[in-house]
Amino acid sequence: MDMKKLVASLFSVVLIVSVSQAQDRKERMHHGKRHHKEMLSKDLNFSEDQKKQLKDINATVGKQMAELKKNDNITVKEYRNRKETIRKEHKQKMQALLTPEQKTKMEKMKEEKLVKAKERNQRQLEGMKTKLNLTDEQVSKLNSSHEAFATKAKEIRSNQSMTSDQKKEQFKALAEKRKEEAKSIFTSEQLEKMKEMHKDRRSKPVK
Repeated sequence: MDMKKLVASLFSVVLIVSVSQAQDRKERMHHGKRHHKEMLSKDLNFSEDQKKQLKDINATVGKQMAELKKNDNITVKEYRNRKETIRKEHKQKMQALLTPEQKTKMEKMKEEKLVKAKERNQRQLEGMKTKLNLTDEQVSKLNSSHEAFATKAKEIRSNQSMTSDQKKEQFKALAEKRKEEAKSIFTSEQLEKMKEMHKDRRSKPVK
């Protein structure tokens, strides 16, 4: 297996969060969206009126997206622009639906999620250090790489001037850059061992 494939295997096993490269996220999106909406309604203690409004908002967006996909008389650029407009309007309606208290609670939930993700990443890194016999210098470089990646990813997500498709391209480029960095952090032996770990993980039955 060439170096590029080994590095790709690395990120599958490391499981450090990357919104741009995690293919399984795409597979979970269809089922995860409905679950997320249900959890959002529950966690923010939506009133019956809010639940009805949320259902209506999502139904409208679903109809708009379905009609847009059927439209074959527009260019790719027009399609992307209209899709982005629908998404922005949906976000605005969602914000208008929430009370000040719910908005505050949502921000707190986001912060808690980031803290948990950071703690999870640290645990994974400690596990890697043991399994791959990483040096303290390698661990330090991995931490620096992750922090830089997280900062850049946050900048991309919060950039309101970019469309969703442009953000996807930015995330893709960021992931490629991170793969290149990995080549200078891990030894060829460690990458080979990572490949074997990935192979073992994929061969285990899903429970």
